[in-house]
Amino acid sequence: MYLALLAGAGAVYGQAAAPDTWLTPLHHNFGRIPRGQPATVQFELRNDGAQPLLIDNVRTPCGCTAVYWPEVPIPQGHTAVIVVEYNAAQSGYFHKPIKVFFRGQRFSRRLSVEGTVSE
Repeated sequence: MYLALLAGAGAVYGQAAAPDTWLTPLHHNFGRIPRGQPATVQFELRNDGAQPLLIDNVRTPCGCTAVYWPEVPIPQGHTAVIVVEYNAAQSGYFHKPIKVFFRGQRFSRRLSVEGTVSE
């Protein structure tokens, strides 16, 4: 029983905290937007890790959502902005998940945007 307690404590204390702190919500609702007028939002994060933080890739589900991110490492304690633009080409409700991948991390951070495109 003692060994099981030690193994459990090691699992908790051995986990590294995520190096990113998001200064904006991870989800954005555009509300109603006119068809054909792209909508843009900025997600801001801070590097709270001990090393520079590099965004390796950002994935979206389709070509209707463009993402722009810094391609240089984010120094410890500094902030960066990820810009997400939805093209609003089709009418109706949309929800688009976005995955942010960091170099050297085994996880991705999930952002999302939603809204309704009206005629």
